[in-house]
Amino acid sequence: MLLAALFVAAPAAAQVVTLRPSPGPELAQGPQLAGERVVWSQELCLRGCDIDSPSETDAVYSIRSADGDGRVRRLFRARTSGAFSGPNFGYDRYSFLASETALATLHVTLSGDELEGESGRVVVRAGAPGTRRPLLVNCSAPFFTGAAPVALDGSRLVYDPDPCDDAPRLVVRDLATGDTVALPEPAGGALLRLRGHFVAWIAGSGAEARLVVHDLMASATAYSAPAAGVQALDLDADGTVAAVSGRPSRPCSTGRLLRYSVAAPVATDLGPACATGVSIDGGRIVHLGWERFFRTLRAVGSDGTAQDLVRFGRVRPGRFDFRGERLAWSARDCGGGEAIFTARLADAPLDAGSINCRARFRSGVVSVRRGIATVRLRCPRGCGGELSLRHMGRREFSLLRGETDVRIRLRRDARVRLERRGSLEALAKIVTFNRAGDRSARGRAVTLVAR
Repeated sequence: MLLAALFVAAPAAAQVVTLRPSPGPELAQGPQLAGERVVWSQELCLRGCDIDSPSETDAVYSIRSADGDGRVRRLFRARTSGAFSGPNFGYDRYSFLASETALATLHVTLSGDELEGESGRVVVRAGAPGTRRPLLVNCSAPFFTGAAPVALDGSRLVYDPDPCDDAPRLVVRDLATGDTVALPEPAGGALLRLRGHFVAWIAGSGAEARLVVHDLMASATAYSAPAAGVQALDLDADGTVAAVSGRPSRPCSTGRLLRYSVAAPVATDLGPACATGVSIDGGRIVHLGWERFFRTLRAVGSDGTAQDLVRFGRVRPGRFDFRGERLAWSARDCGGGEAIFTARLADAPLDAGSINCRARFRSGVVSVRRGIATVRLRCPRGCGGELSLRHMGRREFSLLRGETDVRIRLRRDARVRLERRGSLEALAKIVTFNRAGDRSARGRAVTLVAR
């Protein structure tokens, strides 16, 4: 695995890992906080990586965690694949949930063709990390989309024991003891959450969507409220729900931060927010705020006071998690991937740093060995984008700090001409993107020389 430093103005933010696109590995999910550890998943592409529309793909999926000293541990590893041929397709994907005492994995396989339509299979395993985790769900059905919400709180998991049928039902299983409690039917829906003795979900869809909060101790609904447009939610131990609503196509300009509670079971509008994610713990809500092009991770207390936690500026933020006094988040790095950071809330406000990702290269000689041209770049903070030799070949690339070489396999006709002449004049063009996603392009005249 590749680790690299990413400049952050505030030294209190600890960098966990930097991940990148091909050659990868790239961030798949996370970060999630599990006690004092940070957990994420990553994918390393093995086949179909440099093709815009590959007919077959293979990748290695893994779940990893890091402690406060940066020691990384692999929790899970599996191969994934995909096959696409005209109207036929088949692929599988993984997702996970982690706590201090448990790891749950969700494995969904989808396939389809013109004659039989689509079908799907889902497998859920959950238990202590590093052990043979019990199989809790294993079902398949035609026309199944793979939707199987699960939620984890400590050593307890809530899930649908048969998500492949049309009956909404939920059970809560104690992974330490095996004890299982079924909720009164019907129960379950999207954005499922479990915390303390409460379970929350969104039942229905569109204008009919409703938030349902179930009390496990009373074995009854604690409250229910309209929740049209809710894109993400989180649940506190006292049954309070924090949610963000808005249009998925414009999550920040249309987003609102909402709060529901047992005492006030209606949506309380707390102001604008990006409808991309939300966390709540001890009455404090963390969400992504915005002002025009600028993003800020913010905390709103139970009394309504707001605090800036991470000021991203124009840096593209990723996912985040928050529990107690700890915060974890990801942000775009210069290599085109994402870096994961952690900090204590007491260290806020933090700064995500500059968006600049300088990439320099000069005119001159480019060596070619066995049909592969090696172009040397200077990227003090890393860089990512596409490098092309006009009419000869191109390559998407990602360089982390300290890396310099981009290798391009020449087209066959260019290799033949180079072998015959010994050298070729060429135009090299580089397109890079900064941490805000802004595009920059420049070209240089180079001479390819066969070695």
